[in-house]
Amino acid sequence: MYENAKSHGSPEGDALVELIERVGLSGPDMSGIDMDDPLVFRIHEIINSDEGREAVVQAASENLPALAGVDPLIAGKLNSDYGKHNQTTHTAGAIVAILMREMGYREAGRSKLPDGCVAKSGQVWK
Repeated sequence: MYENAKSHGSPEGDALVELIERVGLSGPDMSGIDMDDPLVFRIHEIINSDEGREAVVQAASENLPALAGVDPLIAGKLNSDYGKHNQTTHTAGAIVAILMREMGYREAGRSKLPDGCVAKSGQVWK
């Protein structure tokens, strides 16, 4: 996906390249999850569900990273399949970023996620 987005040279492709680089998924040594992995589709479903959307909006309204809202939902449904070991926390952050932009939010910095979250940090949105 990264190489494809780079090759297009469009504003959308450039935005995707920037996002992938920001979350650290662009390096050649990444042994993370493939974007066509069923886990990615499941994470997307969870984040974009009514419950997931409400959770990211609530977290954003509390000045927390939006990922903080859905991290517990994802962890509860994926268990050990969600974590740093397979880059699914980064993937979730990237999917949340796409959703937040679609809803009209703008980036407002990064912050740590609350204790108990699997992901350690995320983007704050206004």
